[in-house]
Amino acid sequence: LEKLRLNSAALRTQLRKCKDQLRQKEEIGEVLHAVDFEQLKIENSQYLAKIDEKNQEIQRLKAIAARTLHIVNSLKELTAEQKFNKKFQAHVESYHVPSIMNFVQLRATERQLSKEEATRKRKLKIAEMALIRHKKMWRQVLRSGLSGEV
Repeated sequence: LEKLRLNSAALRTQLRKCKDQLRQKEEIGEVLHAVDFEQLKIENSQYLAKIDEKNQEIQRLKAIAARTLHIVNSLKELTAEQKFNKKFQAHVESYHVPSIMNFVQLRATERQLSKEEATRKRKLKIAEMALIRHKKMWRQVLRSGLSGEV
């Protein structure tokens, strides 16, 4: 693909040079013979045809490269999915389900712990309320003790 681009660029450069030479000869005043001019026209059309061929080849190769890239990406996705499925299958095969008695026992333990947690939360609330009440009483004692001394 790169070779074709380089060839195409080289042909364009050569075409430009021929056009520049023709323009220079016209500017200098050299008279071109009809045969020379026709020869340049023929060369010019040949170069344009070659450039067109190379451009078509580039387009064809680009299309092939795009299809190949799409196939490679699809294969990468497929490989990743297969790898994931393999890991998942290994996990499923190695997993063991606990016995029913074990499950029932765990649920009973969970319920017991939940009850204990609720009880402790109630006791904590009661203790916090008692602390607030005792702080108020302490402040009242301090105020009454200070005002009694004066």
